[in-house]
Amino acid sequence: MKNLFKTTLLFATIACGFYACTEDYFEFEKIKVDDWNPSFAVPLISSNLSLADIVVRQDTNGDIFTTANGGLEIVYRSSVLSSDTSTVINIPTENFADTFTVSQATNGLLDSMPPRPPFNNGQRLNFNASTQKKIIDNSRFGIIVDSMTLKTGTLAFTLENSFPYELTITAKFRTFTDSLGDTLVLNYVIPAARPNTQVRSQIVDLRGYQVNLSEDEDGNPADNTLPIDLQYSIQLESGVASNRDDKLTMTGAITNIDFKEFYGSLGSTPLPLESDSIAIDFFKNFQEFAKEDLFISNPTLRLTAKNSFSCPMNFEFTKLNAVNPNRNPSVIPFDIPIELQPLTINFPDKYGLVETVFELNNVNSNLDTILSHLTKSIAFDSEALFNPNGEPPRNGQRRNFMTDTSDLGLDLEFRIPFEGRANGFFIEDTINVTLKQVNDLTNGTLRIYAENGFPMDVDLQLTFLDSFNVELGKLILPSNPIYSNGYGMILPSAPTKLVGRDLEADGFTVNITDTKINEERLTNISKTRKVALSAKLSTEDAGNGTNVVFNSANRLNIIISLNSIVSIK
Repeated sequence: MKNLFKTTLLFATIACGFYACTEDYFEFEKIKVDDWNPSFAVPLISSNLSLADIVVRQDTNGDIFTTANGGLEIVYRSSVLSSDTSTVINIPTENFADTFTVSQATNGLLDSMPPRPPFNNGQRLNFNASTQKKIIDNSRFGIIVDSMTLKTGTLAFTLENSFPYELTITAKFRTFTDSLGDTLVLNYVIPAARPNTQVRSQIVDLRGYQVNLSEDEDGNPADNTLPIDLQYSIQLESGVASNRDDKLTMTGAITNIDFKEFYGSLGSTPLPLESDSIAIDFFKNFQEFAKEDLFISNPTLRLTAKNSFSCPMNFEFTKLNAVNPNRNPSVIPFDIPIELQPLTINFPDKYGLVETVFELNNVNSNLDTILSHLTKSIAFDSEALFNPNGEPPRNGQRRNFMTDTSDLGLDLEFRIPFEGRANGFFIEDTINVTLKQVNDLTNGTLRIYAENGFPMDVDLQLTFLDSFNVELGKLILPSNPIYSNGYGMILPSAPTKLVGRDLEADGFTVNITDTKINEERLTNISKTRKVALSAKLSTEDAGNGTNVVFNSANRLNIIISLNSIVSIK
């Protein structure tokens, strides 16, 4: 309603500027009458504006829309709160290492084997060994990975042989399968260490691999565990002795881990979302007012949570405040119904995006107080909680799922309709102008022609200012009979009709006012560089709670002209 009221203000505000125009531009039939017969007529102001004209020019943050009932509303939006999977899962480089000696498999039989028969006669010894690596998640959410399909990832694997015998080795990553379903198996033949340790290394691209981290080296259920199976054989040689320090060393690292799909548990830790605010220009030029002076019917703050995590989730505002740094208190919290705090967020079965919508209005919240606060911005913080009823167990119940594109977002939409009521409510504005047209003119008459197509009375006053904001005079003086209302010039409301329970304009009223102006005032006005406009707005039957609706057809047409005598010196 800011701009709806500002329309009333700015049509006389010289929204189109103060300038001289041709008779073709001005509708002179509206300012010429037979008994006036001006010796010199100077058109000063011509303005014919709709509500949308003013809103588009004055408000850069909001968008104007036509409602279903033909009314207008201004909408402020923000979509800055979001969290993606990089916030939820963060797996660093995973390093692992293990050492295998023959004594581990033979109870020390080969710790010190004689180089000749009967013990070493060139036979082959076969061994099986398993190890495991715990995968760490740095996201602090207590993530449990049952399985992941990797988008990127690299396995660096190294074996070192210090036995004086040739080793044949099979390293099996039994929970890693490629896109064809084949298990990741690495095979090596490592020569004997004579005398130096023999090393074999390999780099494996894990892109597209399915990784299961839900079992340990013995095949039992486990969390975030990577089992590795080793099968290795030692080819003994007669006459070559081993010692207790001989060993097979395995080292490795999984780096650059990023997933395409995740299945498991996302934990139950709150996830803070980004903080932000919405700038509200609605009240930019409003004076302080009492709550009962202005009522805007049917404002709404619509909040839409957009979720593509397949996971039970609650959402809660940790802060949702209306902010006006010029008032005390400067911050007023929004009242959020208890059933919406926290709000249960809908989630998809697996893929896709699901929305959850909730709305604050004059009934379930304190939006009337928020608006009377002359809110300059809405500031908010929020957080989401995965699995509010606890982590999902593995006993066949639903586990959490997400993809690399899953995210959680929040859209805020603050709708302020141009409908309501005003009871002596004031707005003000100041614009820059130049009135060079009135130089060298003497006494004259200002004629104000107004067509008011808005459903409200406008009590209008213009104050002329110089470049230093020093007052040079007012348009309507107390001595003028039309000043009897005690403020300025009244532009009566357009005729109204009842539509439903609200009033709408039905046509327009015409008001023609002449006011005398002497040479001294004209001289002062010629120095004008700014015009301060103020308007007191009142709608019909506001005291009884009757609302009016403003629409795109409402217009206010004002023509101000000066009839004067040229002073030739």
